Amino acid sequence: MATLSPSTGRTSRTRLVAVLAAILGVSLVVAGAVWYAGRNDPAPVSAASPTATSAAPTPTPKGGVATKKAKAKSPTTGSKTPAKKKPSVAVKKLPAGVVEPGREVKAPVDVKDTSVADSVRVDLVGFTSVKSKAKGPGEISAPAVRLTIRLTNTGSTDVALNTVVVNAYYGKSGTPGIPILGDPASKPFAGSLKPGTKATGVFVFNMPVSKRGEATITVSPSPSLPIAVFAGSVA
Repeated sequence: MATLSPSTGRTSRTRLVAVLAAILGVSLVVAGAVWYAGRNDPAPVSAASPTATSAAPTPTPKGGVATKKAKAKSPTTGSKTPAKKKPSVAVKKLPAGVVEPGREVKAPVDVKDTSVADSVRVDLVGFTSVKSKAKGPGEISAPAVRLTIRLTNTGSTDVALNTVVVNAYYGKSGTPGIPILGDPASKPFAGSLKPGTKATGVFVFNMPVSKRGEATITVSPSPSLPIAVFAGSVA
């Protein structure tokens, strides 16, 4: 059996220590390199909670199109006199028999307007669809229109009302409406109209319902005064 000398044992231990020191040194170098690389890498960004910033949305004008602010209009100084209302039905030719020799006929006005026959103001204050009640000789009960006429004396002398004449016409041809004087609702003018006073008369005319959209009403306050004319629908 061989016996190791003391010098040989010391050599072996020295060699082992050197190997262990070398291994330890390599391990330290590798660990240092890993630590240094990890310190320089950027921090990971979490995909679950991204941080995003956005500019506040610019408000969109109504309708999607930018519009300029309208300028305020300056008030108009003074006031215009309103134009006289035209008849709802244009009267190109008055019905036959309306114009009498030597009589003035006023321009037609709407059925809801006022006609002035010199010193007498004429108003068609109302019209109502009714069925006439025939009482007089030769009268026939039929679909009719009841007209309410008001006269105002704006002059300085009395106006005799027993000569007031009211007529009604319908359709483009101006067919005369049939007056039903015996109807209980009929109240013709009577007496005298003093200056500054008013009087109201009621007149009933048979008139087809389908023809009332084109009606002409004439009022003669007196043989010496113009004839007032109203045109329009009395339906």
